Amino acid sequence: MPFTEWPYGGSQNLGVTRPGNADSPLMVAIAQTGIGRWMNDSHLQLYGWVNAGFNVSSNSRRPGGNAPIGYAYTPNTLQLDQAVLYLERVPDTVQDDHVDWGFRISALYGETYRYTTAYGLASYQLLKKNNVNGYDFPMAYLELFVPQLAEGGVNIRIGRFISIPDIEAQLAPNNYMYTHSLSYTFDNFTNEGIQTTIGVTKNFFVQLGLTDGTESATTAELRQTFRLSDRENHRDRNRRYPNRFCHGGSPGSPVLTSTSATDNFLNPSQKFLTDKQH
Repeated sequence: MPFTEWPYGGSQNLGVTRPGNADSPLMVAIAQTGIGRWMNDSHLQLYGWVNAGFNVSSNSRRPGGNAPIGYAYTPNTLQLDQAVLYLERVPDTVQDDHVDWGFRISALYGETYRYTTAYGLASYQLLKKNNVNGYDFPMAYLELFVPQLAEGGVNIRIGRFISIPDIEAQLAPNNYMYTHSLSYTFDNFTNEGIQTTIGVTKNFFVQLGLTDGTESATTAELRQTFRLSDRENHRDRNRRYPNRFCHGGSPGSPVLTSTSATDNFLNPSQKFLTDKQH
């Protein structure tokens, strides 16, 4: 395995994470500049990667001829899978004498956006335009590490992050293979919410959290909830005042519509089967 510590997700690894621990050629290159020294003193790191690939297939249909395979879904294609940039500060989970904090903001561009997209967060690229390449921000979260609350410390993560279940991930450094299982193509990819990782002992931890936004941003779900509430109120008024809110409508009468976020969100692996060609 390429990991000295298994990345169990939803948290920085307790007891082993130190600030500035990423191997970043970019940070080395700017180390002697003013901004480089400031970032190093602040335990900030900026790094990323570019991942591209090519597949050979007996199928000739473009796009989507390799369906239901995801990621390399278009046959005989050289593609930019992902260009990713991280800006982060990780909390020091080794020390046990003070509260520490961290954050990560990630920017992604490429074909992989199709599998991290959440309805309501720049999802027009996929759902309206069906772009081959697009951008997304699969991780944008804050972290707080409190060592005094448990023997192994407690890490609290709030924001948008990669979903915790599974052993696969969309980001290239976390993968062993170029392609993914068929089930992963339909899996949940990102979550929004709060995730708490409690180090009960140095060797045993428990994760508790409240997550939402699986495939649909929390803000989009809230808007959907309000629209559904308005529609139910409208129906209730129809029942109480049938002459005022008739189906035919009258000038000035309200027209309320609602579209389900779930119904509109096609799985990315299904989306390339639309009529639009690339």
